[in-house]
Amino acid sequence: MFILGGTGTEKPSSMAALENKLNEKIQDIHEELNIRIRKSDGLLSFLKRAIENYSLKRKFARVVIQGSVGNNLYFPEILEDGTYRVEIDMLFEQDSYNVTLPGFVGENRYPQVVVDVVADESVSSQQYVKLKVTKLPEGFRDEDQTVFFEFDGVNGEYYLKNSEYLNELPSTTDEIKGGISGEKEMITGGVFASFKGIKPFRSFKTERKQLIIDEETIHYQLLMDKVAAIKVKWPEVFTVWETRERLWPPLEVCKEITRDGIHVIPKSSHKSASTTQWKYTFAIAEQRLAHLFTPIQRACYLILKQLKRKYFSQVSLSEGQVIITSGISTHHLKTVMFWTSERTKPSEWQTDPGKCLSLLLQTLVNFLQGKHCPNYFVPEVNLFERLWMDESKFLFVKNDNQLRDLRIQKVLELVLQVQAHLEEYLTSELLQTVDEDHERTVSNAKFAEKDFFSGYKFEMAKQMASLDSLFTGLHDLPESKPEEKARRDEL
Repeated sequence: MFILGGTGTEKPSSMAALENKLNEKIQDIHEELNIRIRKSDGLLSFLKRAIENYSLKRKFARVVIQGSVGNNLYFPEILEDGTYRVEIDMLFEQDSYNVTLPGFVGENRYPQVVVDVVADESVSSQQYVKLKVTKLPEGFRDEDQTVFFEFDGVNGEYYLKNSEYLNELPSTTDEIKGGISGEKEMITGGVFASFKGIKPFRSFKTERKQLIIDEETIHYQLLMDKVAAIKVKWPEVFTVWETRERLWPPLEVCKEITRDGIHVIPKSSHKSASTTQWKYTFAIAEQRLAHLFTPIQRACYLILKQLKRKYFSQVSLSEGQVIITSGISTHHLKTVMFWTSERTKPSEWQTDPGKCLSLLLQTLVNFLQGKHCPNYFVPEVNLFERLWMDESKFLFVKNDNQLRDLRIQKVLELVLQVQAHLEEYLTSELLQTVDEDHERTVSNAKFAEKDFFSGYKFEMAKQMASLDSLFTGLHDLPESKPEEKARRDEL
């Protein structure tokens, strides 16, 4: 059950005065936002052209820019040395009626198949499906060994595997040829990645580069997430979203979104070890909605995003002795934005942005208090369900739910503090804050080739174990190898 912040009809004079002050501050930040965004326009245009040219050269799979850059929600992240750090998410998209496999099937290179979405009876969630191969490659024989298909001996059907499809698209030869901008793949998990299961994307980064625009030299670094995806029809079970009562977006846009289809990505449920499970993603639908935001809506969202970066991207446990990530992502914030926009008159964003920003924070508070962040398209799906549970594995936590609830409570306290004194938090310093999650991504990648137990993650686990009963003692750790025990003793 979740509750969204409502809008009152009567407004006390003190509240009206506060909202007027908020409106003024938001307007000031909005102007500064626009100045900084305009400065990055040339860089973004250059990067978009580079990706478009790269996409045109590919033999298969269109490349669709998504994330903050694709959503037109990018805010320049400038490091201390003046380098622009840009995160770009890309969807490597194919159609279900013409899927080119990135490899060999028998002697057939880059064979084409047709797939159809079917329910996966092994899980209750409607987010996860299987892709039945309805047309096999030409010349395919049952005895042909392939890493792309799994045969079900019970019903005599072939299903498209998720893991090899993800690993080979985009192919490793891409990187050898220079990729889009000379990016190299990051392996940020090491041994620890086995706790988290397969991610539905692969991460890359470039070295620091420079670009001259209008006689000005711009230094930049790219972080890229490349997602393999197959476009399918919008499922009937999700069409209720199209017709539910709302103030935003317009019904015709909702119909366009469902008519344009949806994507599945190679991701299994955390409750399953299946190699043939795929997950629906609403990334392109969300992008279509984000493009509807007015300039002031976009500003309010970016302010919310910067508030998160500066004030509640991390939480402290054990009376401040341990600092860990809050787990609140931009996806959570976009979900907050969509729900708030749906229940708010579009004109209010222009006339009373202070009130709307307050409503955004109140929606987030309501979700945290209810421990339920409803997926915008399928409200029954709780985006907090797996929040922080995967990360808890490398922290050696005794109780996943206990850690999740503790972190939700800590985040809630921080958000309530910002909400209570919002005017004081709306300063130009917000715009100087970089994303700590990006810092950790780059930092973690430096440990990719090192043994897990020589990294800082084990030090964090050891520190926590000594501070809080929520975490296991070191004697509880499995001793899989004698040398691992020796390393732990050295620590």
